[in-house]
Amino acid sequence: PILIGVWDQAVTCSPSAQFWIPLSGDGPPLAEGLFEQLVYGAEGAFVGGTRSTLPLALQERLIHEAAQIASVLQAIGYFGRCSMDAVICNDTNAQPIVHWIECNARWGGMSIPMSLAKRFCEGSLPDGFLVTQQDCPLAPNLSTGEVLSRLEDMLFRPGGLREGLIILSPPRSDRGLFMNMLALASTHEEARALVTRAAARLGVHP
Repeated sequence: PILIGVWDQAVTCSPSAQFWIPLSGDGPPLAEGLFEQLVYGAEGAFVGGTRSTLPLALQERLIHEAAQIASVLQAIGYFGRCSMDAVICNDTNAQPIVHWIECNARWGGMSIPMSLAKRFCEGSLPDGFLVTQQDCPLAPNLSTGEVLSRLEDMLFRPGGLREGLIILSPPRSDRGLFMNMLALASTHEEARALVTRAAARLGVHP
């Protein structure tokens, strides 16, 4: 098989709109969140994401356009979780150009932690929301128990403060430590600081 795509230049970010698409008789598609994906390398590998900080008008445009795509999917019979991914490019006049590049009709790297956070935080997301997902081949290949022990005082606990770390998957892999966690905090800066502290405790260095 051959995959043919469009090469985008001057890409500034990669937003992802998260939707729940009900059966057509149960109402319109529900927008549950807009996030900015973190990518790494020339191939744009997914390594995490945060809540969107794009200008409000652009966020509203993205949600509106994604809802139109979701409505088409609903009309042809799709039901369930779905995310629409785009890239934002700037033209010569520095005006944002939205290019929708992918539709994922499944649970994924942003929808799973988003749903967990909403469940633990009484239906709403804190401003500080940061997912990290990366291989760390030079870090110690720790077990789940060892990771939990090193991060014990930083872990999120339901019913307490709306901040802390949630381990999203086992850390041990054939490529070394797999650092896959969600940081919740009052601000993006505090969430990033949590991840930085956690990385240091796990032996992950920049």
